[in-house]
Order: sequence, then structure tokens, then C-alpha cells
Amino acid sequence: MEQNRELEIKNKANALIKEMACQNAFPAPVEKIVKHLGYKIFKFSPGEQTSDISGAVDHHKKAIYINNKNNIRRQFFTIAHEIGHIILHGKDENFVDYRRDINMGSTDEKELETNYFAANLLMPENAFCEKWEEYEEFDNNTKITLLSYYFGASDLATRVRANHLDLLH
Repeated sequence: MEQNRELEIKNKANALIKEMACQNAFPAPVEKIVKHLGYKIFKFSPGEQTSDISGAVDHHKKAIYINNKNNIRRQFFTIAHEIGHIILHGKDENFVDYRRDINMGSTDEKELETNYFAANLLMPENAFCEKWEEYEEFDNNTKITLLSYYFGASDLATRVRANHLDLLH
């Protein structure tokens, strides 16, 4: 993703945080944001044909669907990801997001963008870096665990965020 697009996405996430007056709310109030956008969250128990679905957004039904078999922090990131589809990609195209490791290197530009949006919504750069420094006496793995609980994201999403911000040395 090009640097200008990253900045645009980061600015959109920050604008939504400011609009919702949740600059210092961690974890971010994703359910409140979804309601503000006029959508509802529905959790589903996956069956054989839906077991690999992590989440989806249906603009016509104003619904976000979340796999309730995923752990709560993954569900939280998935909600933020679906918010990203709403904010970044308009309301004409529905999305179904499949369970895959965030490190598997999706090449789908819209999925990369929404993951970046979700990371910025849940773990804003300034707050993330401040917390990282606050935990300076801990090793990186412990910092990742502490930050993942603080921001409500999975360890993997938190590690990807720290890596993207060049904090892992």
C-alpha cells in the first residue's frame, strides 16, 4: 500500500475516533461506533459451510456478522475491520472476510486497507507508542501481550502493529 493511502486511512480512523470522542477509550468502543454508523452486530455460530468466515458486512441489511467461535479479541478486530469496509469502501459492495492469519500476506488491496484501518482504530499510533514506552522494562513478547489486552486486539495483530511502527528491535 502506498504511503499516501496509508496516511489517508490513518486520518480517516483518527477522524472517526475524534467524531466519537473516544480518543482515550481503550479498548475502542467498536459497538458504539457500529451503532453510530447505523449498523447492528450479529454473532453467528458457524456451520460446515461458514466455519472459515471470520466476519461480514451487509450494507443493505445494515449488519455486521461476527463468528462467535473466534476469541473475543479476534472478534473485536473483526468488528473494527468491518467498520473499515464501511468507511473506506462505500456502501454498495458487501464483504465476507475469511479466517486467515494476518501474516499470511493477503494481496487483496481492500483487505490490506481495512486491516490497516482496524489497527489505527484500535491501536492509534501515538497511544500505542506511549504504552510501548511505558512498558519499557518488559521484553517485547510481554509488551505485546500487555498491549494486546490494553487495546483489545489479538497478540498477532498487536505484533504486526508494533512491527509496522518499527518498535520491534
